[in-house]
Amino acid sequence: MLEGMELESFHHTFEDIFLNLNKTGFLVDNLKEAKPDPILSKTQPDFYEFTSKYPTFAAIRAVAL
Repeated sequence: MLEGMELESFHHTFEDIFLNLNKTGFLVDNLKEAKPDPILSKTQPDFYEFTSKYPTFAAIRAVAL
């Protein structure tokens, strides 16, 4: 985050996301979870360890049925 920026986030389980997409007529076509760059294991080991176990971002592509 840059200075002065604010981020509002919401937690939703993958189950909630997939069920609601399906309920509203969508099919998940692809899912991509962000993975940390391995260089971070040396420069920021705690951050690397955490983000390796708990992805902080996911992209979901869904198509209308």
